[in-house]
Amino acid sequence: MTQNSRIDETIHAFACMYEKRLGTVQVQKKNLGADDRCQYEIVSPLLRGKGNYPCVLSQGKITEHVMVLTHGLSDSPYYMSAIGRHFFETGINVVFPLLYGHGMNNPHQEMQSWDLCEKWQWDIDESIEIASMLGNRISLGGLSTGGALSLNGVLRHPSKITGGLFLFAAALDIGFLYENIGRLPLIQTYYRLTQEKVVGSGPNPYKYPVFSNYSGLQLARLIQENKHLLKSNRISQPVFAAHSVQDSGTLVSGVIELLDQYVDNGVAYLISKKIDNEFLAHADLVLEHPIELTDEGNHEVSAPKANPLFKNMMDAAIHFFQTEC
Repeated sequence: MTQNSRIDETIHAFACMYEKRLGTVQVQKKNLGADDRCQYEIVSPLLRGKGNYPCVLSQGKITEHVMVLTHGLSDSPYYMSAIGRHFFETGINVVFPLLYGHGMNNPHQEMQSWDLCEKWQWDIDESIEIASMLGNRISLGGLSTGGALSLNGVLRHPSKITGGLFLFAAALDIGFLYENIGRLPLIQTYYRLTQEKVVGSGPNPYKYPVFSNYSGLQLARLIQENKHLLKSNRISQPVFAAHSVQDSGTLVSGVIELLDQYVDNGVAYLISKKIDNEFLAHADLVLEHPIELTDEGNHEVSAPKANPLFKNMMDAAIHFFQTEC
């Protein structure tokens, strides 16, 4: 099988992964230069639009390293796109999965799924299989919930992840109370039944305007599973973790504990930086450029700002990747 045939087969498998969920999908290909580098997006009318599509950045060949980068809760692959482009420029293939219930025009039913956490884990597992068709050594990385899922993927499939783990504002600690109330089925049922309707339309084209508390409890379940798995495992893969020390949603203590107690080779890139007299917001950590809001929907949301230390952060991440993975 030629390199081009193998890439075509992989993109077809990636599209089929979402066809099961979204119905009819199309592969949208964009050339990224005079060589064979391409961007492949899996397009569906059920999704909000560009930036919300599952995506692969391909060098046009099988590469030694391949990376899976997963977005956070209520947002989309766009949030990992700048980080992914920087890794892509090192010569590797990059896969951007779309988590179940995300990026949709009408997401409420999907975001209320009883097995939402398991569906996200399935997305990671399938993405790892896609990555194995694109490169020899797989790395995982992600923002917030995507970071927690990446850690979970490493813990469940340690032999498959022979590259590194790259965490960006990873949801490893969201507070004792919130993590533990999610373990009670009655509480989960209450939040599921009383949840404000989760809508796709909103001023941020890449993130839902309403946060689903029920899906937050699914994240709490995932965090508890990670802590249970860590009791009997150490992480041999190199770990790079970037975090704002003032992040009030995903506490930096989770990153410090992970690196201190369970990682053999890790680096923390910690930020304490004010932007317009405010500390760096949780998801803004991964933004190279600010996101321009639209007048879509009737919700008011804060305008996402760029991380002023994005280049320094990525220089550190790329250096770690090239020297340790």
